[in-house]
Amino acid sequence: MTSLETRKQLLLTESELNRLHLVEELGLVKEELCRLADKARSWGAVASSATALAARAGAAISGRNGNEERFSWSATLAHGARAALSIWLALRARDR
Repeated sequence: MTSLETRKQLLLTESELNRLHLVEELGLVKEELCRLADKARSWGAVASSATALAARAGAAISGRNGNEERFSWSATLAHGARAALSIWLALRARDR
């Protein structure tokens, strides 16, 4: 084998190694993007629960709901507990 053929073979081998490393790195990027998407979904659930809780709190403070009827403090407490549980479960799922 001539030195030119040897050099060509080394370049082809290096190119193949670089391609394999790129494929591996793209797999790592894909995993990270999936992890970030999971976190975004968790934060979306938290934001949704917080918005619902804020709406309920606003309605409780004004003493009205969407139907312009007064509702009891026990109902407000139950809705608040449900919203807090949703937030807690979303945060717990995010940490896993």
